[in-house]
Amino acid sequence: MTGLRGRPGEVDPERGASTMLVVGVLSVVLTVAFVALMVSGYVLAAQKARQAADLAAISAAEVAASGEEGCPEARRVAEANGARLASCVQVGDGVEYAVTVEIRVTTGRRLPGLPTELPGVAHAGHIE
Repeated sequence: MTGLRGRPGEVDPERGASTMLVVGVLSVVLTVAFVALMVSGYVLAAQKARQAADLAAISAAEVAASGEEGCPEARRVAEANGARLASCVQVGDGVEYAVTVEIRVTTGRRLPGLPTELPGVAHAGHIE
């Protein structure tokens, strides 16, 4: 076998070097893409938790304004938005009231050291 540079029978020492370079670059690119997907998944889950908490708190406050218990409505709205109502506290009466809800949204990922649920907290009501 004749090498590109050298005597017959010698193999070019740089042969295959570009293959290793491509493998290295692709490994870095795939790792960065995986991390970006994980981070974006957590950001979206956190946003979903905040939105679900806001909607649940506003809905519960609307029901509380009529003098009824608002927490069952908060639970219904949370579940309709793909979240779980972790806690609901309603204080006051039909004139002055406040509703605080805590929502949990699952991330859909199970990675060691990272949470599987993200919280969202919101307050709504009418206090003078």
